[in-house]
Amino acid sequence: MNLRGRHSTPGSGPLGQGPGGGGDALRRPSDRLQARINACLTALLLLALPTAAPAVGRAVYDSQLHTVHAQAAERHQVTGRLTAHPQGTPQSLSVTGARLDDAPVSWTDAAGHKHTGIAKVASGTPTGASVRIWVDRSGSVTDPPMPVESAVLTGWVAGGMTASALAVLSLGARAAVAAVLDRRRYAQWEAEWSELEPKWSRGPSS
Repeated sequence: MNLRGRHSTPGSGPLGQGPGGGGDALRRPSDRLQARINACLTALLLLALPTAAPAVGRAVYDSQLHTVHAQAAERHQVTGRLTAHPQGTPQSLSVTGARLDDAPVSWTDAAGHKHTGIAKVASGTPTGASVRIWVDRSGSVTDPPMPVESAVLTGWVAGGMTASALAVLSLGARAAVAAVLDRRRYAQWEAEWSELEPKWSRGPSS
């Protein structure tokens, strides 16, 4: 059996395919199959990227925008009064970068009912100071509504993550195909070598 021009080490091109090598006639069937599969995967990726990624990004943006509008309708600001110093709970930062602390506040709603709660206020705010806080329809202290910019950013991030996931899946599929075909190449090469090696070991016939 003549191996020349038919088999090479797994994962590499066939003999004669290097610089100045032969043409498609020397390529193994597994090489041609792998090339076709890779071409299909590339075509699928090029078709999916401009459609799937924007679609996911738009869907996430629409969902987040709905949340923005819902929170804006359900939450409003009122003026409260700080009734004690901050309670020493973990600090956070406002959107402007100011340090915030949790502190007890009280306020009166439009119906004249008095409420109390814990709100985030600027660090160092003195007791008795007036503070602007966000409350929901039930009169409980809550966080500010999500800004529209957050919905836009989340949509872009979702679209970018989708594009990255598609690229990773394509590369993973390529690697899986190569691994399967390499195992077949190794098995075929070892079978042919086990047939030829005894003949070569005996040397040329006298």
